Amino acid sequence: MRTLLDRSTSDRPERQTALVAKELSRYRVDIAALSETRLACYDSLVDCGYTFFWSGKTEQERRESGVGFAIRNNIVNLLEQDPSPVSDRIMTMRLPLEKNVCATIISVYAPTMTNPEEIKKGFYSQLREVLSKVPRKDKLILAGDFNARVGCEQDKWDRVIGSHGTGKCNSNGEMLLALCSEFGLVITNTVFMHKEHHKVTWMHPRSKHWHLLDYVITRKDDQNDVKDTRVMRGADCGTDHQMVRSRVSFSVPKSHMRSKAKPPSRLDTGKIKVNKTKAELEEEMSKALRDCEDLEKSTDVKAQWKALRTAVYNTAENVCEKPKRKHQDWFDELDKHLGELLEQRNNARVNMLQTNTRSNKSKYTEARRKLQRYTRKLKSDWWEEKAESLQHAADKNDMKSFYGGLREVYGPAKRGTTQLTALDGTTVLQEKSEILNRFAEHFDQLLNVPGTLDDRAASAIKVRPEIHCLSDPPDLKEVVDAIDATREGTAPGKCGIPAEIWKYGGPDLASKLHHLILSVWSEECVPQDWKDASVVPIFKKGSRKDCGNYRGISLLSIAGKILSRVLLNRINKHIAPIVLPESQCGFRSGRGTMDMIFCLRQTQEKCIEQNMPLYAVFIDFTKAFDTVSRD
Repeated sequence: MRTLLDRSTSDRPERQTALVAKELSRYRVDIAALSETRLACYDSLVDCGYTFFWSGKTEQERRESGVGFAIRNNIVNLLEQDPSPVSDRIMTMRLPLEKNVCATIISVYAPTMTNPEEIKKGFYSQLREVLSKVPRKDKLILAGDFNARVGCEQDKWDRVIGSHGTGKCNSNGEMLLALCSEFGLVITNTVFMHKEHHKVTWMHPRSKHWHLLDYVITRKDDQNDVKDTRVMRGADCGTDHQMVRSRVSFSVPKSHMRSKAKPPSRLDTGKIKVNKTKAELEEEMSKALRDCEDLEKSTDVKAQWKALRTAVYNTAENVCEKPKRKHQDWFDELDKHLGELLEQRNNARVNMLQTNTRSNKSKYTEARRKLQRYTRKLKSDWWEEKAESLQHAADKNDMKSFYGGLREVYGPAKRGTTQLTALDGTTVLQEKSEILNRFAEHFDQLLNVPGTLDDRAASAIKVRPEIHCLSDPPDLKEVVDAIDATREGTAPGKCGIPAEIWKYGGPDLASKLHHLILSVWSEECVPQDWKDASVVPIFKKGSRKDCGNYRGISLLSIAGKILSRVLLNRINKHIAPIVLPESQCGFRSGRGTMDMIFCLRQTQEKCIEQNMPLYAVFIDFTKAFDTVSRD
């Protein structure tokens, strides 16, 4: 790649990952081994239908190497574990195949001829160690830029080189050939008969001679799986190396229908802000609830909730529909003019490779300049439009749109957690099941800490008189007030019904929910959907491998939150004024942490004014709410 970094001073177009993904899609490549990415550390991102994984040196080190994979998203979903970084020159991945077989694919970027001998030997020693750990029953693909010329001496390297090699061998080539001979590997580039320009991958800048440096290597036993390996000269990713494409007869497992129910789709609640849509939602909701007979006939709370949930969600889905997908940053892959410029550049490149004249070369250079100018204009226009929309959202105090726009500014979304460390802090977990189990273990330890209660402390608590009105069933007004107090824009739980649907569904919907809450109240049975929480880990700071650096967000059913709000309003009205001390500001209506900060500032200023010493003690009760004795 030469680099996947985007630099405005470079003579190549912006957004390398998007342009690479476009070329891979054009050549129907499922998995690409990338060399010389120059990206820092180990990370991943999703862009234009592909997920990019890379491994490189740290931010502080000079990055002239780096390897990675670009994998089509539908194949990423099949991986049991994410690609594993070995070093800034070696990265491995394990792809499940049919019949309980796996394929181990290794992306390689070998040192060049100018590197010291100890660096080359260290690289091949590390590669030998990786190859020795590959299970014997696995299919093996070794691909990348080896910076080696293996030549065409088939008689000297029998069953390592095919009969269609090219050029002469050099010292790096001998090291590669020795490795292949040791592990029973064959270089597939030399097996298939192609024209000379469909074999060579790199042109020497001074001699202008073409050489074969990039290889796809497999085991001799698996040679029949590789149907063809050749250079695709038309692919242009802003690099001086040609793309090598290998067609391999691997059969990945077909996706089977899961036994679990499909989670509900997200709804475009932004449409409800339009009065016409709001009136349509209310009308359709009233009609659907009238037609739902199970709500009135059934006495079972679970059946009532299931009927109400189905009727409400289906109606909301018909009115609001799913949100339309749009590109999240300035690179619009659906832009027609951008596609035309990409096609012009590719055609100019093909003409230049076929007839390397000064005229064709200048046409290719001009086509690249046009593409670069347009991508920079595209980026500039997008930034101006985004700045205006952010300013407009800030002026209207629309924080949801403001922070949503800020998230779009950061470009392609990072994939999130790729690796975690086990409880011992050293073992790295890579399989998805292990990562999920580690998060479950972490949140179980965090949220289910056993608490103890001192009997003397319990007996010292003042016994207050019972407030009998707390047990009265809630009336319709209490439910409506709780619905109105629900925050908009929050993610729903398992039911998939957002707060906006409950708020703008009309009086009939509020009445039906009130009827259901009365059933819950009398039966003392809460639907399971209202109690289940989907815990989503949000990365905060520090190392992504540490579970402690993630904050768990619990997504709860909005209907369950409405019942909780009814209870909270009653507690705040009848109990809070009696129980809460004057110093309590958090979780209290009309007060907040700002009031406490103001008091502290006032105390500081008065002490400074009177020249008095001031001692402040801060106590952090770790997991205070989670260590309460629940019994």
